[in-house]
Amino acid sequence: MKRIVSQAAALLPATASQSKGRKSSFHPPVRTSPFEVDLTDPAMVQYFEDPEVDLCVTLEERFPADLGQLSGIVLRIMRSGKDTVLNVESPAPQQLGSSLTHLFGYIQGAKLAAASAADLSDPADSFLLCIQERENVFSGLSLTLLAGDSPELRVCLGAHCLGVLKDRALSLFLYFLHQGCEAEAKA
Repeated sequence: MKRIVSQAAALLPATASQSKGRKSSFHPPVRTSPFEVDLTDPAMVQYFEDPEVDLCVTLEERFPADLGQLSGIVLRIMRSGKDTVLNVESPAPQQLGSSLTHLFGYIQGAKLAAASAADLSDPADSFLLCIQERENVFSGLSLTLLAGDSPELRVCLGAHCLGVLKDRALSLFLYFLHQGCEAEAKA
């Protein structure tokens, strides 16, 4: 696990290590509840360690027509310590043009903590987790990590892949998920 943490930390923008003790000209937006940060956005690095901020990342299409095409499926890391929750959701347009979020389900507890400690380079650390809608009711979706030479995290409905996370975004995602799950031990 130490290898993954150091690999993910190396992927953080250089400003992450330089931000301590230096004032930034970037003024953060006024927080509204809930406040979320796209963890692939380097401008938001100042929020990554804040346990009150939800971190989110949008998955890519598995076989995109255009490189980097997003699927619309969002993974959101909420809270920290033993209360860390991973939501799987998607924007849901409404008739009047507004947008709500459709929650497909969530993962929390020991399963989430174990998944966050996966070594991306070790095929033995691959996993499949069923996504819950409510207590003891499953949505039919699964979160699958295929570790090894070209690791990727997939959200699937049966055999249909709704989106993938790979490369830098996957490393950052697992790093911050692990940080969230371990937050209680540091307190």
